[in-house]
Amino acid sequence: MNVGPLSRLMNTKVKSSSDNWRSLLESGKEAQGNRQYEEAEQFYAAAYDEAKERLGEKNIVISEILMQVATLKEATGNIEGAKAIRGRARKIIADFAASQDETKQA
Repeated sequence: MNVGPLSRLMNTKVKSSSDNWRSLLESGKEAQGNRQYEEAEQFYAAAYDEAKERLGEKNIVISEILMQVATLKEATGNIEGAKAIRGRARKIIADFAASQDETKQA
């Protein structure tokens, strides 16, 4: 599941010297699509770790990864886990949006 405008934002605003997190995320999506849930979880964890190290824990990229993890949790029946993870992702998105508003006002 792509997040729509968030995905476009990631592609235009976030640039990193290493996009390894992106290929790990795509591999996770592919594994998830093939119902290889344990493999997908490993790819997402690696993507999260890579993005966190390169971009920081509050970077908007982290929210995209967390949304994918939440989708995986739902697919495996862990609805409560999915809700908690989506909450974390939404907090990052809200904080990012607020920081952009502050930048525009300055």
